[in-house]
Amino acid sequence: MVKFTAEELRRIMDYKHNIRNMSVIAHVDHGKSTLTDSLVAAAGIIAQEVAGDVRMTDTRQDEAERGITIKSTGISLYYEMSDESLKSYKGERHGNEYLINLIDSPGHVDFSSEVTAALRITDGALVVVDCIEGVCVQTETVLRQALGERIRPVLTVNKMDRCFLELQVDGEEAYQTFQRVIENANVIMATYEDPLLGDVQVYPEKGTVAFSAGLHGWAFTLTNFAKMYASKFGVDEAKMMERLWGENFFDPATKKWTSKNTGTATCKRGFVQFCYEPIKQIIATCMNDRKDKLWPMLQKLGVVMKSDEKDLMGKPLMKRVMQTWLPASTALLEMMIFHLPSPAKAQKYRVENLYEGPQDDVYASAIRNCDPEGPLMLYVSKMIPASDKGRFFAFGRVFSGKVSTGLKVRIMGPNYVPGEKKDLYVKSVQRTVIWMGKKQETVEDVPCGNTVAMEFAWDKDLAKKIWCFGPETTGPNMVVDMCKGVQYLNEIKDSVVAGFQWASKEGALAEENMRGICFEVCDVVLHADAIHRGGGQVIPTARRVIYASQLTAKPRLLEPVYLVEIQAPEQALGGIYSVLNQKRGHVFEEMQRPGTPLYNIKAYLPVIESFGFSSTLRAATSGQAFPQCVFDHWEMMSSDPLESGSQAAQLVADIRKRKGLKEQMTPLSDFEDKL
Repeated sequence: MVKFTAEELRRIMDYKHNIRNMSVIAHVDHGKSTLTDSLVAAAGIIAQEVAGDVRMTDTRQDEAERGITIKSTGISLYYEMSDESLKSYKGERHGNEYLINLIDSPGHVDFSSEVTAALRITDGALVVVDCIEGVCVQTETVLRQALGERIRPVLTVNKMDRCFLELQVDGEEAYQTFQRVIENANVIMATYEDPLLGDVQVYPEKGTVAFSAGLHGWAFTLTNFAKMYASKFGVDEAKMMERLWGENFFDPATKKWTSKNTGTATCKRGFVQFCYEPIKQIIATCMNDRKDKLWPMLQKLGVVMKSDEKDLMGKPLMKRVMQTWLPASTALLEMMIFHLPSPAKAQKYRVENLYEGPQDDVYASAIRNCDPEGPLMLYVSKMIPASDKGRFFAFGRVFSGKVSTGLKVRIMGPNYVPGEKKDLYVKSVQRTVIWMGKKQETVEDVPCGNTVAMEFAWDKDLAKKIWCFGPETTGPNMVVDMCKGVQYLNEIKDSVVAGFQWASKEGALAEENMRGICFEVCDVVLHADAIHRGGGQVIPTARRVIYASQLTAKPRLLEPVYLVEIQAPEQALGGIYSVLNQKRGHVFEEMQRPGTPLYNIKAYLPVIESFGFSSTLRAATSGQAFPQCVFDHWEMMSSDPLESGSQAAQLVADIRKRKGLKEQMTPLSDFEDKL
């Protein structure tokens, strides 16, 4: 493939149907940056030999030292596809040249804000899953984030080389493992029903799942094998695709396909027989240096090796053979081009997520049509420090119009309110650049397209009597008017609501937010004189009434709970359980990873007990257990905070002390009527 210049990139930016904006998302250490290297190498930015070791998108020094992605990094890649590979492409396109704006995002649970920044400006996502570890907690989190932003996912089952070299699993077992991984991912995607987005689940037989080994730079989709066998046996490519996955078995002895295993030694599943076994054979032949068998096999497959590559031995030979036969870039690129939307297609349904204004104004329709002649609409996703100190690049995506050097733009900050001047700035664009990993390429201008409902079981009339929700008018508490025949009630409604908002923000126990409480106004006796029912009298009264009713209703504390995922060998399990018991945690799932000595343990752990949890756990397991904590839910504490000496009462006292309040909470007698 050609080395490309900034001019070529700029030229192709005008073809909005030939652009794909996508991010690479996954759990930590599932191989995102390594897989990205194969795509970068195919565009000619780094050499194919070092792809997988360079991690081009880990640009910071601390990322290189620790071997972990911390910040999202963008890179624009130019590819030219062959007519043969685009033959079955049904969508609109302009020639064979494609521009892929790719963002490599971090997988660590602590950097999930970086993932959000990456997702907002992309239309598709490549979800990378380790074939042995399967769908982990962070895979699920980032997938939900992506689907919430209306981003279409495609999946790659990565680290395939582990199946062949490290674990040496047989075909049927490998198929079951991959099937389970894909099923787990589809379970998460199936919960998102969006008529505009259509079916977001992934299917190997439709080409939306790839199988890859990022470190060795090879990958395939069932399309690759279907094409190969279709031309060899003269069968229909689409039919062959369906046969290569699912309950389809082939017996070479009888040369017949069946939907059940006949039990004979030669009858094997389509995927195993035609995809897994050939790869296994070639890898085994390379690793054993059986070159006398290897060259005839490669000749049949039409794989031509360079003369200097024929002298390689063992692993380097296997790597080169696999890269030449099944290059990762070809399989992944075809999948992205065929199954991820172009900006022209994606912005039609993503405009509602991106633009807060009216959906029928000139700006919304310009975004919807991805119109380069429309008004400039640019979303700034994050700020990147430039090499000269004190300056920043605003990294974002143009949704309509064109951004060019010297152009005057209105910048609306995160706190901007329409109609006000707060957080609104008018500045000139000093320089327009394309982000290329570690460096930036200057261009003149960039056109657009580049870089729960629940059924309530409430009575309709009752629902109309809800005065408000709180705190902040959107919280989980409410005031309901249950009065019958009380006059002048509307006069005090605003004051009661204000008192409720105040009280629900600072509850009676420890001045923390209230949650899940419904206050019913049952009866009101108003003072005859209007001067005595003003806001000054009613607001503090309403607040005291709410506090008193809260204290009489057996209040409980809610504590935040972490979901902890721990990976550890069997001998460390005892230590993990004892540490979790000390910290009031409880295990709800323990699962051995197929083919490894490691166990996956999922547990709930109260956040207040999590201080020092990581170091205690490592000490108890000799450093063999690695926990990842992510907030999961709020849980009610069983002990009574009003009972002195209880755990909840102790917590309340600690919170009050921290806030500088009196340690003793205000007793109910202070709120009750003295008459």
